[in-house]
Amino acid sequence: MGLFSKRREANEASRTTTSAFVGRKFSSSLAVEACIANFRSAAEQCYPIAGDLLNLAWSPPDPQPEFESTQGGPPPSPPRAFVGYNLKSGSQIGLAVWNGSVSYGDDGTTGSREMWFVPPTFDGSPIEIAGVWKRLDPSLSSIGTVESPYWGG
Repeated sequence: MGLFSKRREANEASRTTTSAFVGRKFSSSLAVEACIANFRSAAEQCYPIAGDLLNLAWSPPDPQPEFESTQGGPPPSPPRAFVGYNLKSGSQIGLAVWNGSVSYGDDGTTGSREMWFVPPTFDGSPIEIAGVWKRLDPSLSSIGTVESPYWGG
């Protein structure tokens, strides 16, 4: 075993794990429409937007039985709203909003919203939009990361 073998193995494992994460999960006590309005305001402050807010089509991901989630489970239904923006760079940001904490088995009766935000790139580090959004919605909290096998964007 070479001198740097363990470091390379650790880096490869880290890369595999992080690449499965594509965004951040949030929870809010606000109504779906208010969540979208706050997203719109925060996104316009943090990203070079190219055009109007888009209504996007959710494509349920194919089940991957070999995938073991560390962040709850797949959503049992399409989001109540799925919106996004095209960016001047040619990429896109997306937001899916559900009634309840769908990743963690809530059927929507708690009055909370689960939101999945996916930026153009995500490496697990803090994202600027979270702070801006939190100032607009004091009930906003981070509840995990979006895993690529469950993202329907």
